[in-house]
Amino acid sequence: MFIFARLLLAHFVADFPLQVTRIYEAKTRSLRGQVLHAAMHGAMFTIFLFPFLRWPITWFFICILSLVHFPVDWLKVSITKKWPNLDNVYTFLMDQVLHILTLALVFVTPLRRVNAGELEPTSMLMRLYLDNGLVYFLTVFLAATWGGAFFIASLEKTVRGEKEFSTAEKWHGIIERSFFLLLPLAGYTWMLLAIPVLLLRPLTANRLEKANMAPGNIGSIAYGLVSLAIGLGAGLLIRYF
Repeated sequence: MFIFARLLLAHFVADFPLQVTRIYEAKTRSLRGQVLHAAMHGAMFTIFLFPFLRWPITWFFICILSLVHFPVDWLKVSITKKWPNLDNVYTFLMDQVLHILTLALVFVTPLRRVNAGELEPTSMLMRLYLDNGLVYFLTVFLAATWGGAFFIASLEKTVRGEKEFSTAEKWHGIIERSFFLLLPLAGYTWMLLAIPVLLLRPLTANRLEKANMAPGNIGSIAYGLVSLAIGLGAGLLIRYF
């Protein structure tokens, strides 16, 4: 589980914050973009498995993960290009499930036996690396904030058939869900602060729309409630598990 947890965090880093608009567009346009995206995953896997790079099995497994990531993305892009109506939240979730199942292949390799006790906390970097609580927090945080942005964008495509999702709208949601996520960690009474944040959504939308930075969907209370559910759910998950 030790290695799987770090692979999952590496996947979320590469698939969400590092998959900026330019990378996402390149991935949907050409094989070159898909190869670049898979290579970024390989780079993240290498970084997050740095204590074990002296083992050939580690390099072999990183190569397998990177190579398998490419056809999964290629299949998703090919399907959604041929059938645009399938570019929806269900396809997004299935894509993530397939990638995570691929990471689970670590459980059939010798790497599954690795645990924190085999490493010495000889530096601050190593102490952070060995901190399972930190790894867990960052994994859930990235899934809820940046991953939530991709989820809500795909949900918008499913419900409204719209593809527009501006940078301002994305960052608004990321900041909003980060705030929601922290509320349960501060205490139950702090969760009441989510109410004024939701009520202020239309005001924020008006300001961004006047500046031509975001479409009107950012002011939707419905999408705010989805963002709230993701953020609070992630916060409660971190607090109790």
